[in-house]
Amino acid sequence: MSYIKNIKFNYFQVLNNYTNGEGNPTAFSMTDWADTIDKKTLLKKHIELSKCLAKIEYISHFEISDIWKVRLHRLAEYNIPQTSKNGEDAEDVELQEDEYLGYDCNLIYDETNGIAMIQRSKYSLSIERIEELLNKTSFLKDRFITIKPIMNSNNINKLIQNGKKIEISFANITNAIPETKSPLASIINSFFKLKGVAGNVTIGVGRGKDVQVVKENNKEKIIKTERFLGKKETIQLIDDIRSNPDIVTRGIVTLRDEEDTNVEVVDLFDDVFIDIIQFQLEQRKTLGIEYVMNEMIQTYEEKKGKILISLKSDK
Repeated sequence: MSYIKNIKFNYFQVLNNYTNGEGNPTAFSMTDWADTIDKKTLLKKHIELSKCLAKIEYISHFEISDIWKVRLHRLAEYNIPQTSKNGEDAEDVELQEDEYLGYDCNLIYDETNGIAMIQRSKYSLSIERIEELLNKTSFLKDRFITIKPIMNSNNINKLIQNGKKIEISFANITNAIPETKSPLASIINSFFKLKGVAGNVTIGVGRGKDVQVVKENNKEKIIKTERFLGKKETIQLIDDIRSNPDIVTRGIVTLRDEEDTNVEVVDLFDDVFIDIIQFQLEQRKTLGIEYVMNEMIQTYEEKKGKILISLKSDK
């Protein structure tokens, strides 16, 4: 008997960033990465990450459209399920010493445009762990790899023009975090210095005036300049919020239409390019690699044009 399963996919940019801060980020080369995995014989090997074990299960290149197909596993040895037979006691699933449960994460990568389509699920590798895996296995020691969600540019413009209030919630603040492009790190690290482990910040935004007094020809002159959160600063703040999901648990922007005073709320964690694909599975069977990859490629090709337009307008 078969059944339908809905699986969510998000779209990301995968970028190489120079550790010294010089130079602009470039698209991640999965061709070079795959060569490294092959040379180091890391395919199907267990790789230790900071919070779990992972495994690169499958890598393949679809030459027609220059798309890479990858399956990763998060390996689990906790919360092991039980088997249950009718009329009998349930029994634990017994794993051998070097055996784990594997939760798959399927992704495709358009190397020409630096765009990844990644499966999201509760038990698979998180984006942070995938990022860690890429950096740990990369041969480029002078650069670090980041995975950045792709947001609809129309929504960014809406946030800039009509944003009235930004609400950010924090949790699990156990350490100071590295400097971010926006002042987000300063806010989080202030909570850490005050021994806080959680908190909320509400920032009222909009257009105001900065007043500066300067001397000109021995006379004081008052200069007023417009003060607002610009496009660059907005994008930086959104990127930083989404790059720290272990700490930032909520990012909400309240918009207001001045004409009718209606209020709209935008969740920064949801306001990104996503797709949900329906798969038909047989009971007691896992999702076949070629089946899922082909469906992902077809869906991506249909949306690629819109994503490229959004990325172009963000520059």
